[in-house]
Amino acid sequence: MREIDENQYNSIAGASLFGWLKSPACIALFIFAFGAMILKGRGQQQAMGILLVLLFFLALMVRGLGSFSPIPLEIKMYIGWIIWAALIGPIVAVNKTLLWHGGLRQILQVLVLIIAVHGITRIYREPALKAMMFGIIIGGILQALVVRGAVQSYGGLSGLEDEASRIQGLTDNSNTLGFFMVWALVAAFMLWKQKQGKTHKCILTGTFLLIPILCYGMLASGSRKSFVAFAFVLAVWLWYAMAPRKRTKAITWKMGVIAAIIAISGPASVYVMNNTLAGKRMSDRLSGGGNIVEAERTRYDMYIEGFKMTLKNPVFGVGINQYRHYSSSGKYSHSNYIEPLATTGVPGFILYQGIFFIPLFRAWRLIKIIDDTTLIYQLKVIVICCVTILLVGFGSPWYNSTTVMSFLALFSGYTYSCLQQVRYEQQLYLEESVYA
Repeated sequence: MREIDENQYNSIAGASLFGWLKSPACIALFIFAFGAMILKGRGQQQAMGILLVLLFFLALMVRGLGSFSPIPLEIKMYIGWIIWAALIGPIVAVNKTLLWHGGLRQILQVLVLIIAVHGITRIYREPALKAMMFGIIIGGILQALVVRGAVQSYGGLSGLEDEASRIQGLTDNSNTLGFFMVWALVAAFMLWKQKQGKTHKCILTGTFLLIPILCYGMLASGSRKSFVAFAFVLAVWLWYAMAPRKRTKAITWKMGVIAAIIAISGPASVYVMNNTLAGKRMSDRLSGGGNIVEAERTRYDMYIEGFKMTLKNPVFGVGINQYRHYSSSGKYSHSNYIEPLATTGVPGFILYQGIFFIPLFRAWRLIKIIDDTTLIYQLKVIVICCVTILLVGFGSPWYNSTTVMSFLALFSGYTYSCLQQVRYEQQLYLEESVYA
């Protein structure tokens, strides 16, 4: 029977809130997560990425290759997608410039990032999780503070009237700013459950103060997708992640949450629709405003064009980042499903989606078989974030988003570490039973 290295495994959940400060690799992960939220210069993010990768390899040398093996299926699938795109791209792509710039070059960089984040998470587990969450939260707070200053020049949220007044903060896109507020909200919820005491009370107070700050930044962006995602995360967190484990109490809690949402949603939606740009844009969307209808028509046309490209090239696609070359709009597809399908074909689409779905299913499965309350809560938040990423993916591709892909790499490493922990405990139990 294989000898078990008991030092390789320990409790996943319940580590110190700031224990990650003891690890250079986790500090580098914090810096990268924070920088990805506020820096838009490619050279800046690349410098932080190089630091992250170097410290990952250093940690790997200290801990040994065993801390990074075996490699889970979703990482293998993503590597397979990169190889597939790199092999077929030069053959089928028409625009070689687009193939490299914004295409192969970008996804190769993201692959290195994914391996580093996944590896650090496998080695350090919860300290790595908390390091990245703190980086995203602090970056989100800084973005929101910058947004507030910009909004005041318009006389407040009600002064934002049209597309030209949408706030971008420190990003180069208003939708990106809105998504950052959503990811910061998820990160805050991830840290919600701590051991009872002063730390727990500080986290509760900080989260209650943070929600309106992030909501302000999201509304200032005017992003409809972010508005829906923010409301979805908040509602599902209350209904699902915060529900008690006992069935009777859980049913009562969920019914209470539904009643509260129904009671609050009416007045809140009226205020948001009438006093914020995000609400006004959503109202125009629902009432059939001309500009909104035209925008939605364009998105529909993008989907149709993507399907046509796939039908013509179902196996190889048209080449990574080539959608915009063939599209009548000259833009990317605005879809995390159409973009890989049209550009890398059906095989590429299947390989690409692994990193989005497998950590979600693994987290959902682990919730059913473990007893650690704190860990169950963390896994529920991971489920919520993964589902949110998948839903928003209908309107945005993620393969070049460092924040989203880092999230997925983190969830991959964390859930796989949890699964290894469960298997180790089961094996230990069986060995104890044999020798008892």
